[in-house]
Amino acid sequence: MINKKLHNWQLPLKPYLYANGIHQLDGKDWVSCEQQDLTLSSWRDCAVILSREHYVEQQKCYPVSNLVHLMRVIKVETQTLSPFGGQTFWSIVGKTPSGWLVTYWSVPQDVIVGLMGKFKVVLPESLLLAESVDNGIFETVGERGLFLYKQGNHFQSAIKNNLINSSHYFCNLVNRDDLVSQSTLLSYEDYQSRLILSFKKFNLLLLPGLVIPSKKEAFDIERLKEWKKPAIVAVALLLSYAVGLSIYLHKQEEHYDQLLAGKQQEMRQLLAQERQLGEVITYIEDYQFFTDSNPGLIVLLTSLEGVEELDVQIARVDLTGNQVNISGLAPSATSLFAFLSQQPQISNLDFSSTISKDRQTGLDRFQLTFTLSEVKNG
Repeated sequence: MINKKLHNWQLPLKPYLYANGIHQLDGKDWVSCEQQDLTLSSWRDCAVILSREHYVEQQKCYPVSNLVHLMRVIKVETQTLSPFGGQTFWSIVGKTPSGWLVTYWSVPQDVIVGLMGKFKVVLPESLLLAESVDNGIFETVGERGLFLYKQGNHFQSAIKNNLINSSHYFCNLVNRDDLVSQSTLLSYEDYQSRLILSFKKFNLLLLPGLVIPSKKEAFDIERLKEWKKPAIVAVALLLSYAVGLSIYLHKQEEHYDQLLAGKQQEMRQLLAQERQLGEVITYIEDYQFFTDSNPGLIVLLTSLEGVEELDVQIARVDLTGNQVNISGLAPSATSLFAFLSQQPQISNLDFSSTISKDRQTGLDRFQLTFTLSEVKNG
């Protein structure tokens, strides 16, 4: 409900485009702006569309039910996904039966530096186009072609080039050869109108992971990897949700004032929702403080996520700095060893004692030691 209400709004934003430089919409065409003459002082100038050429796009699905745990995973992903120095933006685009669907856009550092201090939010071109179309294969017409495949909340995009020069090759890339004959061509005018409308009706709940770092923050990739840095992303998502819920509650109050003035029970329910929201905010702030204070524990929990599928019974965990010792029972201690050896945060994995059989359960009794490679204390 909140998502739908926010998505129906049109924000009075001025459209800007970053495509090898900043451009401003003049009628139906994008006109280059000289950066030294560009003055962006109004909040209407806060957002910029980022051309598809300037980012690497990835989409992942996480079988996580708890949003706080999802934010923890996203924090780790944004520090490791980028194939080059820069910043990785993200949006939680939906939920599937398999889990939460998150899209990432990795942007080079020189582009980020060109946007810092001028804009507050970056809106990827492919995300805006995906928000404006139904399911299917789409191709823009013109000298610069853009391909998009969308199915529900999942989408993939690519720029037309020598390797991907037709919808046939793009459908093959996304493993949907059955849709070649159903490809939809978008004229330049249709594409531009969709892009601008999607820009002005942008879903605010997708916004938290698209904030551009300010000039006041030293843009240092190594600093971004520090576990002690506050989880700004989680707070931004929470604030966005709080804004959406507050708007919804305000509309509900007006409705009950006009039509159900005598029904105080409904009003009490609304107040209870506000109190519950305050409790949620307090809980997440406490959880965030705990995770920031215990970086090694967070890395460890992330590394061990999934061992329950191996029916492992962990009896003891000792964490000292980045050194970990665990012991317990498992149907196959070697299978557990193989699973842990595939975790990127784990190194120097070894058995600290021989494997033995537990007489009562028949399970392997194990003791393992390893090093967490990304823990920074302080």
